Amino acid sequence: MESTDLRAGLRILLAVLLLATGAAAQDKAAAPSAPEQAEVEKMIKDVFKDDYLKRAPADRQALAKRLIGQGIQTKEDQKYRYVLLREAMDLAAQSGDAATALEAVDELSKTFAIDGPAMKLAALAQVAKVGKSAEDFKGLVRTLLRLMEGFLADDDYESAEKCAGPALQYAKKSQDFVWVNRATSKSKEIGDLKARYERLRKARETLAADPADGASNHVLGHFLCVLKGDWDKGLPLMAKGPDPVYGPLALKELAAPQDAAAQVAIGDGWWELGEKETGLSREHLKDRACLWYGRAVGLLSGLNRTKVERRIVDGRIAKVQRGSWLDVTEPKLFNVPGKPGDPVEVASKPGGITTLKLQFPKGDYDGISARMVFDPARSCVAFVIYEGPLGFATCIDTERAFFANMRGVGKGWNLDFTDNWTREPEAVVTVLLIEGEYVVYLNGAEKAKVRTKLPRVEFLGLEARNGTVKFDQIKLRRME
Repeated sequence: MESTDLRAGLRILLAVLLLATGAAAQDKAAAPSAPEQAEVEKMIKDVFKDDYLKRAPADRQALAKRLIGQGIQTKEDQKYRYVLLREAMDLAAQSGDAATALEAVDELSKTFAIDGPAMKLAALAQVAKVGKSAEDFKGLVRTLLRLMEGFLADDDYESAEKCAGPALQYAKKSQDFVWVNRATSKSKEIGDLKARYERLRKARETLAADPADGASNHVLGHFLCVLKGDWDKGLPLMAKGPDPVYGPLALKELAAPQDAAAQVAIGDGWWELGEKETGLSREHLKDRACLWYGRAVGLLSGLNRTKVERRIVDGRIAKVQRGSWLDVTEPKLFNVPGKPGDPVEVASKPGGITTLKLQFPKGDYDGISARMVFDPARSCVAFVIYEGPLGFATCIDTERAFFANMRGVGKGWNLDFTDNWTREPEAVVTVLLIEGEYVVYLNGAEKAKVRTKLPRVEFLGLEARNGTVKFDQIKLRRME
C-alpha cells in the first residue's frame, strides 16, 4: 500500500513539474521575425543616430548600457524590447565588454524563448575577436569559468561542456599556464560530473517505477549530497539505500538527535568519509560534519571540545580558502634567511617593531592568508598588512586577546573595530577581496568588511612588535 501511494505521489509530482515547465515556456514570447527586427533596428539607429556615429569602444559600451536600460523600460511592445536588448548585446560584444553583453542576454532570457547559453557563447566569441592583450583573454576565461559554475549548479552539463573548449582556447592565448591548467581542470571536472549525471538516468527511471528501490535511492541521494551539496533532497534518499556507512548516517541525521555525543558521532562519520575523498566531495562532507560539530560544541568540554573546535576551524579555513592559491612561504621572498617552506620568522626586541615586505610575484591576486604562531614566553602583537605600509592590516594582540583591523594614518594605526576572540598560540588570518571590500577572516570565521578602491591585492607585509612571531602557510589567491 505504501509503495502504491509513493508511486502515485511521484506521478502527480512529475505531472505538476511538466505542467509548470510548459507554462513557463508558454509565458515567454518568441523572438520577432527578421523583417520586424530590421524595421525596429532602423528606428533605433535613427533615434540614437548621434550615439551610433561615435566609434570609440568606450562610447559603444556606453551606448550598449543605455540600450539595455531602454529595453528594460520598454514593456508595451515586445519587438522593441527584443531588438534594444539584442542590439545592446551586439554593441557590447563588438567593443569588448563581456559583462554588458551577458547582461543583455540575461534580460532577453527573462522575456523571450531564446537559447541563452548559445547566445552567451556567441557574444564571448565576438569579444574574443577584439581581444588583444593577455589580460583580455584572462578576463574571458574568468567569465567562462563563472558561466560553467552556473550551468553546473543547474545541472546543465551540455552548456557547461560547450564553454570548456573556448575557455581552454582563450587560456592558451593568454600564454599563462595557470589559466591553461585551470581551464583544463574545469573541463575534466565537467566531464566527470556529466558522466556521473548520465549514470543517474537508470536510477531515476527505476525510481519512477519503484520509489522504494534501495540501490537507486542511494545512487541519487549520494549524488545530491556529496557531489551537489543538496543535503535536504539527498538525505531522505540515502537513508533508504543499502550502503552500510552512508545509509545509517543519513538515518541518524534524520532523527535529529539533541544529545551532544550523538551529534559529534554524526559529525565524525561525515568527517571521516570526507578524509577519503577529494575535491568537491571532500568539501561537502566536511561542511556537513562541521554543521553537526557546531551544534554540539557548546555542550562539550575537555579533549572532546578541543577536537571538535579544531575540526570546525580546519573546516572553516578550508571553505574560505577554496580556489587556486600560490604558496609564498619562502623566507628569501621577505629578505630573511631560510629555505623554501620554512616559516618566516619576524623577530622584534621588547618595545621594538620589525616589518617584512613580500617581494610580490607577478600575477593577479584577490586574497592573502597567513598562519601566525606566537612566542609563548612573551606578549606581543602580530600584523598582516595588505594595502601598503600605511593601508589596512589585521592585528592580533596576544596580551589583550582581541582581534582588530587597523587603518594606517600618519605615524600609527587607528583602531577601526575590535572583536573578542579565544586566545590561542596560533591563528590563521585570511583576507579576500570581494566586490570592492576586504573580507577579513580569523580562523575561517568572518570578522569584518572594509571598503577599498583597489581591484586586486598587491601588497603583503608581516610585522611583529615586542616579541617574535613565526608566519607559515603564507599564500596568495589567484584571481578567477
